[in-house]
Amino acid sequence: KAGMNDFLAKPIKERELLEKISSVLHLNFEVKKQSQEIPPSNTSTSKIDVSSLKESAQGDNAFLIDMLKTFLNSTEKEIQLMQTALQEKDWQALADHAHKIAPQCKHLAAHTLYSLLKEIEELARTEKEVDRLADLVKQAQTESVEINEEITQLLHSYS
Repeated sequence: KAGMNDFLAKPIKERELLEKISSVLHLNFEVKKQSQEIPPSNTSTSKIDVSSLKESAQGDNAFLIDMLKTFLNSTEKEIQLMQTALQEKDWQALADHAHKIAPQCKHLAAHTLYSLLKEIEELARTEKEVDRLADLVKQAQTESVEINEEITQLLHSYS
């Protein structure tokens, strides 16, 4: 008999994975949350929340810094490629580039950018309402620039 009793949503968090394994195997151990000092990085005007990323980093600031720099580099590059694909009306490439950076946005809780990217991806893949894509890509670029500025400031706090 095959089937599925449970699932973990992406991005997978180590603690949740260990809790699921413990539950499935009927183990009686508690997964303790690591105590780590997380300086406030998000305010009411913040476009990101790095607490999940910090939890994944488990106190390894070098890893955290590397992930933030990777986000900076990849989003800038992919947004430029999205603009090129839009100009060339290459809807599949546009969808692919939007899809490529969406998971990173989810890790940083960049909800507005994530939503824009998923909408761009869907419209480009289905080639529906393509007249809306130029505005959505512009919004994504603006949001990306603001997020990248916030990340740059955060990176300066680590140096």
